[in-house]
Amino acid sequence: MDITILLFDEVDLLDAGGPYEVFLTASRLVQRDGGETPFTVNTASLDGQPVKAFGGLGLIPDRPVDEVLTRLEQFPESAHVLIVPGTIDIDKAMKNSELLAAIRRHAFQGMTATGAAADSGTETVTLTDINEGIDTATEARQSTDKAFQAITASVCTGAFLLAEAGLMDKRDWTTHWEDVDLLSERLGPKGAQRNVRWVDTGSVITAGGLSAGIDMALHLVHRFAGLELAARTAKQIDYTWEPEGRQTTTR
Repeated sequence: MDITILLFDEVDLLDAGGPYEVFLTASRLVQRDGGETPFTVNTASLDGQPVKAFGGLGLIPDRPVDEVLTRLEQFPESAHVLIVPGTIDIDKAMKNSELLAAIRRHAFQGMTATGAAADSGTETVTLTDINEGIDTATEARQSTDKAFQAITASVCTGAFLLAEAGLMDKRDWTTHWEDVDLLSERLGPKGAQRNVRWVDTGSVITAGGLSAGIDMALHLVHRFAGLELAARTAKQIDYTWEPEGRQTTTR
């Protein structure tokens, strides 16, 4: 399975780096045992150029996101996860039309790859296509369904970008605990989940704040490679992980 972490200026470093380390470590453990690498993790920015995380640390992506999305369109049977980290300046990120278009394009590919939408013969992906076509059936929060070939996942305030891209309607979701009320103003309070580390609705997954991205990534290891590897990965990175996604800290 290919994992792409979407990078952009002022991205939260832990949102991106936490999941990266999880998938890298999971694959290393399997390779060490003589097995085939279960995950290939890479990074992408909109134009393939370096970006600066919040605080100024420079990040060099592997490729432009268009290259990732084009390959996914050419090989729709390929399993893929796009991870959208959060940022402090949510309003600025939500005004980035190219960023939102990349997220929508990935989500639309997930929709068509799983047969959730009929082929309309058009090349233009509209917000209506996303809202009507993506599977929004009610699924267990801790889903182990492997049917979705393309998954769009957010960490922390990355959920605001998924919402702005039209992916969150009629879904349960979470975000940084400090921002749940703010996102509820946009989406309504019904889907908001508090005191959880992640919410899995199948093709769209949202994680809580910052370090919760590590929990979500471990959940994805569990979902696609098994609980044993997820537990080993958590131990290897010296991280306390709750497989059910409950909040293990107090605020």
